[in-house]
Amino acid sequence: MTLINPSFMIVGITGDGHDSDPAPGWAERLAGTLSTINVDRRMIYSRHAQTSWYERSPCVFVNARIRETEPSVYAFLENFARDNALKRVPWEP
Repeated sequence: MTLINPSFMIVGITGDGHDSDPAPGWAERLAGTLSTINVDRRMIYSRHAQTSWYERSPCVFVNARIRETEPSVYAFLENFARDNALKRVPWEP
């Protein structure tokens, strides 16, 4: 099945390569909005939004499959990247 909207990374740099960290810890907070808390009171990130690093900058990997069940969340993540002028990099999960 081919998804219309691809999976992508939101990277803490602008499209022209400059640092543009919206706020310290932004990637963890953004991915945390989709997390759950398990019985041990530990945060578990969604499989659709995971934090990592890319080109020495924090990033959030966004799996396009979230669009199938939560299209508004996918749109929110796209808008977050656009509104903060952050680099979007396609990726294959």
